[in-house]
Amino acid sequence: MHLRYQPLPYDRASLDEELLALEGELDDEAAEVQAPPEELDSVTIVLTYPHRRAGTIPLTPRTRSFFPRGRAERTMVTLIDGRTGSPMPGWVVHRHNYVCGLDRWYEEHDLPAGAYIKLERTDDPLAVVVDYLPRRQKSEWVRVAMAVGGRLTFEMRKRIIACEYDELMIVGEEDRAQLDALWLETEREQKPIFEVMCQVFPELAKLNPQGTVHAKTLYSAVNVIKRSPPGPIFAELASRACFVPMGNGYWVYDRRAR
Repeated sequence: MHLRYQPLPYDRASLDEELLALEGELDDEAAEVQAPPEELDSVTIVLTYPHRRAGTIPLTPRTRSFFPRGRAERTMVTLIDGRTGSPMPGWVVHRHNYVCGLDRWYEEHDLPAGAYIKLERTDDPLAVVVDYLPRRQKSEWVRVAMAVGGRLTFEMRKRIIACEYDELMIVGEEDRAQLDALWLETEREQKPIFEVMCQVFPELAKLNPQGTVHAKTLYSAVNVIKRSPPGPIFAELASRACFVPMGNGYWVYDRRAR
């Protein structure tokens, strides 16, 4: 459910160099980014909310070379737990650009959306090491998504975290069933991405004394209830007068200019 994406038309020319650079940092399988010039032995990506919920890894220009290509709908691979060395069955879903089979692993290690996930090559082209970046467990203040009154809201709450994560992307959740219901409602009503952004932005802005929201944070939050790659979201930021750039990827929302 959380990986379903209906391509959204947008003006790619509206993205400036800063937004294009940010897009390139986000490993989204539906993003229009170029492949890196060389294949690396390992790569670290940020786990997004849709892939956290689906138990998957995106196939992007940076991650695709770690997995086999194929003409069949799926190719079976072995995912090796980087913590224990235990093998886990996985499937490369070629048509939809993701690898599935990590739902239990994410749950066992209590990895949040926003956690760094590391992929490493092995001598076997059908086996890939999947790891996270561990650290001493401690309580952290993180953004927590909740469905309240049919709307997506956010609060800063304490969560026990035992891994390294991207502070701009991390999202906790409260009452997963209600969030899923809100996702389905958003999908059923076919809410435009701009409407979702206008709903989510003030919720994020209230968590920051300056009222600013980073483009990556907005992308991460929108994807809690509506699947979208960064391109359409960033294009709305760039083209709508109600979104005002403040520099370094941060924006403010002027409701009066909507």
